[in-house]
Order: sequence, then structure tokens, then C-alpha cells
Amino acid sequence: MKRIKTLTAVLGTSLLLAAPQAFAEETAAPAAEEATAQATDTQTTEAKAETPAAETAEQKKADEEALKKELAVAGEPYTYKSEKYGYTITLPKKPVAVIGANQLDKDKYGDVFIFANKEYDILYGWVVYYNDFSETSVPDFNKMDTATEKAYIEKLKSSFPYETVGMGKLSKKNKAVFAITALSAEIDTDGDGEPDATATAPYQNAEIIFRGNKGGRFRLELIDKPKLRPQALAEFTKGAESFVEN
Repeated sequence: MKRIKTLTAVLGTSLLLAAPQAFAEETAAPAAEEATAQATDTQTTEAKAETPAAETAEQKKADEEALKKELAVAGEPYTYKSEKYGYTITLPKKPVAVIGANQLDKDKYGDVFIFANKEYDILYGWVVYYNDFSETSVPDFNKMDTATEKAYIEKLKSSFPYETVGMGKLSKKNKAVFAITALSAEIDTDGDGEPDATATAPYQNAEIIFRGNKGGRFRLELIDKPKLRPQALAEFTKGAESFVEN
């Protein structure tokens, strides 16, 4: 694997892998020239039966448009300082709410920044997980040579449901793992080197794993539904690069 120098380089690759393929289907049914009055009545009945579904589709479209408008409001960059977990980070804009990471996972610590939501569903947000991994379970990325780095990335690929994963630099002296989760992936759960399970997910997240400048063990997560946007990924990377322990 070619060594990736910066997180921006990882991001560029991930966008190509994560971007879904757009498609459209067009169907047409020309009216028969010899249509009878009975056929016309049948079509009218069917149209009435389809009205609820049509209304549902229209409401869904309206919700999607409302979300697009909400996400389009860039806002001013917002600096957040966590006294509890000892870090400072620049967010893309002021969040509408900040909750504990234990609200997403009862065994986790950290902060969840919500930028857009629909009731209890987070549509756009960042998560800062504090001391997310043990000191011994994840090696020091900054002490890895090229061969060790490559082997570690290959291990992550086979063990976790990542669509793409690579290593880059948060700063001149600090490296991090950048990954995008897959919608479906074959993974090795018992460590024998062979895939033995399939992991599936309704949407993709981006993750950045690193140690802070004072040794804290952090994982940042980007939530962006229904699909990851290039702008959201770019802002997420920029935010990670601003991260510093107080």
C-alpha cells in the first residue's frame, strides 16, 4: 500500500469510494387507441388508491428539501472547549445541542455535537470519544515504520467493517487513522485471518483515531445521513486537525 502523507489525501480517496452511483429509471406506458370507458374507470380507481403513497412520497421529498436547506446553512466556525475531557476543537458551526457520548453507547465517554436532527435521530453530527481504546490495544502510530504501518492498516481492513482506511498526519508530529465504514463488509471476528462474518449498516460514518498531544486516546466520528457529503467530510477533517488537548 502506498503510504498516505496527509489526512486530506485519505479523504480524497475515500470520497471516490464512498460516493454512491446515481441512477434513474424512466418508464412510460402509451395509452391504447381503443381504450374503453371501463378501462378509464379502472385507471381512476387505481389513481385514488395510490393517493396515500403519493402523499407519503411528497412529504418525504419535502422533508429532504428542508434538511438540505438546514445543512446548507454554513454558519461561523465555533470553538468548543471541554473542561470535562480536556480538549478544544473547532466545529463547523455552533451545534444545536451537545449531549454525552453515553447517550449513544452507555459504555462510552465523550461529547456528541448535534448540528441537524429529526426528533431523536441525529442527521448531522460529530462525536468525540474520550479514551476510546486501551493503551496497549492500539500501537503508537508515530513510531511505526512503513512496513509496520502497512501491516496494521491491512489488519484493520480485515477486522473492522471499513470501506476504506488509511493513515495520515493530523500535524507534523502526530499521525492518525482515517476510515470510512462500509454498508456491508466481510470481517474476521476470531483473528484467524479468514472472514467469518458479514457486518451491515444502514449508513456510513467517517472515523479518525489518534492520540492527543498529551497522550489522550481519542476517536472522532462523523454522522452524516443519509449519505456522507464531500463538504461534511472536508469540515470533519479540518476539525480533527484543529484538535488539541488543553
